[in-house]
Amino acid sequence: RLLELEVEDVYRVGRVEGGTWDSFTRISSMAFGDDGRLHLLDPQQRRVHVVSPEGAHLVSFGTQGDGPGELRSPVGVQVLADGRIAVADNGHQAFLLFTPSGEFIRSYRYGPGSALPGARLFRQGTDALVAHGQGFRLEASPGGGPPALPTTTPVRRWALDPATDEVEVTLLAEAWRPEREQRPGQTMVGGRAMVAMAAPRALEPQVHFAPLPDGRFALGDSSAYRIRVYGPDGV
Repeated sequence: RLLELEVEDVYRVGRVEGGTWDSFTRISSMAFGDDGRLHLLDPQQRRVHVVSPEGAHLVSFGTQGDGPGELRSPVGVQVLADGRIAVADNGHQAFLLFTPSGEFIRSYRYGPGSALPGARLFRQGTDALVAHGQGFRLEASPGGGPPALPTTTPVRRWALDPATDEVEVTLLAEAWRPEREQRPGQTMVGGRAMVAMAAPRALEPQVHFAPLPDGRFALGDSSAYRIRVYGPDGV
């Protein structure tokens, strides 16, 4: 069923010429705060740009590095209910939290065994983030053959304790992943293990999901052409 939509520009950001804050390299993730401010993540610049509801530049923050509050491989940005800004940094394997003005607060490690979240980072409740895993890597001991590629993609929730750097990780669902032809792994340095990589391919069905206002979340089932709705804890 075709939907008739009327779209009106509110503002536009992004320039071709260099030397301005919105000379973006690539925008991988964006998020609106409850106050209407737009947050744009440019992963190659390692910068987050914040725009007012009228399109005016408010603040930019972020710098490349390995220290506290510095960004290595940022992939996603989201705004918590109180305005704090969360950046998923797969280089640090942690969520980095900043104040609305871009000052670093603390980081939260993803947790052991957690898949690396992708650019689509969602807020659930007050202090929780939800995302599905993107590419993954498996390792196996020598002599055991190449590792088998899983046929599901995990959807996880990371509940961030606002008073500490503790995080509670919950597996909410296992989304379907297309099967792939098994290929030989690559030997790591020293020949200690075999490695298999599985980043998303261009024409594969992608995982689509989003939390609902009441705490439930919807997951697109590409194998059955349906939308499945789950409770807040994946039930």
